[in-house]
Amino acid sequence: MLLRSESNTEEYRSLNYFLTYRQERLIARLFSVMLLFVLTNQALAQLPLRTQRTIRPPELNVQFHRAETAWKSGTSLLEAKARIDRVIKVLPDDLEARKLRAGIFLSMGQPEKATADARRAVRLGPEDGEAHLLLCEASVRTDRVEAALGALRRSAELLIDQPVLHIRLSRCAIALGRIDEAEAYARIALAGDNMNAAAYLQLARVFVIARQIQKSVTVLEKGLRMGLIIPSQILNDHDLLTVADDQGLKSYMDNR
Repeated sequence: MLLRSESNTEEYRSLNYFLTYRQERLIARLFSVMLLFVLTNQALAQLPLRTQRTIRPPELNVQFHRAETAWKSGTSLLEAKARIDRVIKVLPDDLEARKLRAGIFLSMGQPEKATADARRAVRLGPEDGEAHLLLCEASVRTDRVEAALGALRRSAELLIDQPVLHIRLSRCAIALGRIDEAEAYARIALAGDNMNAAAYLQLARVFVIARQIQKSVTVLEKGLRMGLIIPSQILNDHDLLTVADDQGLKSYMDNR
């Protein structure tokens, strides 16, 4: 009996050890999972928020695109606003809709309302360069210089691979008196697309403002020679009109 008792005791101890070992492994695994969860959340917290994209119902998507078309074509800003209002009423966190309405408000000469939508867009898409650009444009028109400068720098960082939008960055920089930056943005726009007439006009405009007339003429002459810009674009531009009579452009301007 004693031998059986000792045998039972050894079996119990062995079983107890086995259960304890399994429990320790389970606890260790749980701890590892919890640690990984915490570290992952901390890492994600350090990452910039991704731009939020809204999936619109078909009927609202139609309203969005019709609003965009009406705005870009200039046929009716009121129609564009009415349509985009319908989208935002149902989907207030639609980033693209907020950006579109900010642009519409700017076109309507209502920069305060544009500022509100641009700020909302920046919150929804902190990594969306155009949202920051819209905030810059709205801030410029409401004389919020510090806000405009901050938005200008941030949008430039985020729009490095979108040269077309650098034309708007250049315009903002001019409005803020940052002529060197305006030139840099215009050069990026032209380097990114040397067939874009607006880029030639903007760089030439920057040179006029900087009183570098010959550089402006050189840029315009190239644009005219390539058939990208026409004389009326120079004549109808307040800044470029000052170089319209330059000898370097005479042969093109005389044929207008």
